[in-house]
Amino acid sequence: MVNKKIKLCGINDLKVFKFCIEYPYSPDFLGFVFYDRSPRNINFKQAKEFADLIPGHIKKIAVVVNPAISDIEEIVESLKPDYIQLHGDEEPGFIEKLKELFNIKIIKAISVKETKDLAKVYLYTDVVDYFLFDTKSPEYGGSGKSFNWNILDDLKLEKDCFLSGGLNIDNLPDAIAKASANYFDLSSGIELQKGVKDTTKIAEILDYFKAINEKTDSR
Repeated sequence: MVNKKIKLCGINDLKVFKFCIEYPYSPDFLGFVFYDRSPRNINFKQAKEFADLIPGHIKKIAVVVNPAISDIEEIVESLKPDYIQLHGDEEPGFIEKLKELFNIKIIKAISVKETKDLAKVYLYTDVVDYFLFDTKSPEYGGSGKSFNWNILDDLKLEKDCFLSGGLNIDNLPDAIAKASANYFDLSSGIELQKGVKDTTKIAEILDYFKAINEKTDSR
């Protein structure tokens, strides 16, 4: 059994950011949203501030929705992300262009409600590094709702994936047990309200991942 990795997404507050990077058991990934319709959106000045402070062992993920190449240029310059997470309707050809221009790893989000939604996966298999499965919603994610994780069982993926969509401290054990994923992405599940992160919830999640990974390492 491999260690489970945690991504905390939608970090947009400096105090919360510092809490995440200074906590004894840090997240594996921090996600920063560049989408002005989201309450979790950050600007390029904030991105530069975060980039200057984040330690190297925590990977930075820039979350975007149907971006222009010029948007990615500014994000790369300010945040210097390790990954770009495409959460919109981006075409495989666009992704190939991003990789050619920026030499960066790509996470492609797939919005899921029912099994047929997974057909999109096979369009992107050759051009992305990871998939992220999230609950289908009009807002391109961030709904705070879960989908039926068992749907993923029939996928024949050679790439590892992130599970997202309504994860929190109460349903994480079930998600880890049932879903075919090793990476887990939390946003609404660590919030007091949309866009407002709660350090108490963050600490609880990080402590939980520390405990399950220590148990795995001891086997």
